[in-house]
Amino acid sequence: MIRFSTPAALSDEAMRALEQTTGLSKAPALYRQIGNSEPSFIAYMGMERALEQCALSVRDIEMIKLYMSVRNECGFCRNTHHKKALAAGIPPEQAERLLAQQPSGDARLDCLLEALHSLIDTNTISDAQLAALSDQGFGEDAWVDLAMAAATISFTNWFNHINDTPA
Repeated sequence: MIRFSTPAALSDEAMRALEQTTGLSKAPALYRQIGNSEPSFIAYMGMERALEQCALSVRDIEMIKLYMSVRNECGFCRNTHHKKALAAGIPPEQAERLLAQQPSGDARLDCLLEALHSLIDTNTISDAQLAALSDQGFGEDAWVDLAMAAATISFTNWFNHINDTPA
């Protein structure tokens, strides 16, 4: 059962943020429900727009979002980002391993996800992990973008738990 009984009518500013970020001219119900807090909606859209220009590839971002959705037990986002990961060129067997919370088998991606796992579990990324990220071609900008990608998906995962959004 979706808990938000009245999805918000988004303001012109919120609709501009939606269109700039997603290309959508109509807001799906989920976005209108997030729009019940217009400042949060606009900030979220801004974060998503920033990710489009970040140091991480679409593939990296989708794997982070899939990984986080599994960790945060958000069925709606897990299903969405599984499809998006496949569309971004992730081999199905790698995506399936992530759904099972196993290493993907891609050394570069697993290095990124290991650092993310450490950040979530210990609130830090060790110097050795940062060096490994650098060795895999992830610069300091990607370290920041890793946290941003995890934050944006965590926001929607948690919102979906509040909203009781069905998978």
